[in-house]
Amino acid sequence: MKLLLDQNFPSPIVDLSSVDASVEVVSLDSFDRELIKPRTPDWLIYLRAAEGGFDAVVTRDRSQLDEAEEMISLVDSGMNVVTWRHAIEDPIQEWGQLLAYLPLVRNKLEDKTSTVLLLPKPSLSTDQVLKAQALAGEIAANRRVAFAELRTEARTTMKADLTARGLSHLEGMLGD
Repeated sequence: MKLLLDQNFPSPIVDLSSVDASVEVVSLDSFDRELIKPRTPDWLIYLRAAEGGFDAVVTRDRSQLDEAEEMISLVDSGMNVVTWRHAIEDPIQEWGQLLAYLPLVRNKLEDKTSTVLLLPKPSLSTDQVLKAQALAGEIAANRRVAFAELRTEARTTMKADLTARGLSHLEGMLGD
C-alpha cells in the first residue's frame, strides 16, 4: 500500500517500514514539490497521486470533502482519501490512529472504488477509565472477602516473591 501524505500532515514519527514493510509513506513535497505551492487545488493532488500509483492521500483537511471538484476527481481517478471525522492536529494521536487502523484501511482500499475513510477521533470515555482500587474492590467482592483481607493476602504473596527474587528493596512500595 502506498500512501501520500498531504502537506498539512505531520512527518512520520516512526519508521513505518519497521511496523509494516508492505506500506510506503511519501510526503507530498518529496513526491512533487510543485504541489505544495499556494493555490494548488486538492483535486490536482488527487489526480497526481493516482498517476503516481498511490492508493490514498492522507490529510488533516476534512474540508476537502465538501468541494465538488475534489469529490469528482476522486470518483474519476479512483483515488482514496484517509482523514479524520473530527480534527485532531496532534501528530502522536494522528499517527497512532493511522497505525492502529492501517489493517482496516488496507481492507477497505482493496475494494478498488474511490473511498473516503473517516477515522474516529481517539478518546477515552468514562467506562474506559477505571480506578485500580475500585477493581480491587470488585475482586474482593467476587471472592467474598473484605478489601483489607484481600490487600493483606496480596501483599504477603508479593513480598515473599520479591524476597525470593532478591528484590526486597521494592517491598516498601507495597505499604504495610
